[in-house]
Amino acid sequence: MNREELILKWLDNDLSPEELRELQSMEGYESYLRIMEHAAHFKNDQKVDKEKGFKDLENRITRKPKLISLKSRLKAVASVAAVIAVLFTGYLFFNEQQSTQVSTRLAEHRELTLPDASEVYLNADSEIAYDENEWGQNRSLTLKGEAFFKVEKGSAFKVRTNHGWVQVLGTQFNVFNRDGIFKVNCFEGSVKVGVAHKEVILKPGEGLQVINGKITARSSKTGEPLWLQGKSSFESMPLSAVLNEIERQYGVQISLEMEPENNEFTGVFSHDNLNEALRAVCQPFRLQFVINGNQVKVSPVEQ
Repeated sequence: MNREELILKWLDNDLSPEELRELQSMEGYESYLRIMEHAAHFKNDQKVDKEKGFKDLENRITRKPKLISLKSRLKAVASVAAVIAVLFTGYLFFNEQQSTQVSTRLAEHRELTLPDASEVYLNADSEIAYDENEWGQNRSLTLKGEAFFKVEKGSAFKVRTNHGWVQVLGTQFNVFNRDGIFKVNCFEGSVKVGVAHKEVILKPGEGLQVINGKITARSSKTGEPLWLQGKSSFESMPLSAVLNEIERQYGVQISLEMEPENNEFTGVFSHDNLNEALRAVCQPFRLQFVINGNQVKVSPVEQ
């Protein structure tokens, strides 16, 4: 008995055991079986010409697939990749359009109000970015540089940096994130700080400083950061970081000829007199300086 007759009898459930074994031994039987299993889930009230239907089905199953050249495949892959690239670029552009960025230049300070009336004070050469459209559901921003925050009470308010994060509900705090150094000081309420896989709670007057992964507790004796009063304050800060801050506040470029072995600085410099600021920082290390326009050369005092 040929294949067509066997299948028609199989569809009519009229196969003998021998005929069923013959059909099962034929190539394609498993495909027919899977089709019948799926067909059982469909209903059709109209009469169907089984023989014609089988012919059509077999032609589709046994039809040889078209060979696709490697060139055609590569062309298809390239087309898909191009579409993905366009969609991805559009996605990035759309998200960038949704992001609000505010920055300051060298020697510039700036105040701004966020959508929830929280206040941000940006120190020189700093930047924040946030999604204004999503602010009502997600009070979160990224910070580069230094900023002081007065946060209105509400949902969690989060500041993210590349070294750690700070989260509050409503408080006043300062975040410093420069030169591989991360500092947080709490002035009102309390803040949760996440850094180096740890979480620390800070109360008013408390702070922490992270340098090279080492976390050190710090205190805040004033009611707000001194830079809001035109001064920069440091405690056990590397000299290079302090000189970088002078560059930001005065818009100058400083070259240090040789850094002292003991290079940690604790002290304050003002933002209104470059000579006094350099003197306050250089004298403890027995360093001298020469100002030439916006260029400053710092070197050891000659013996």
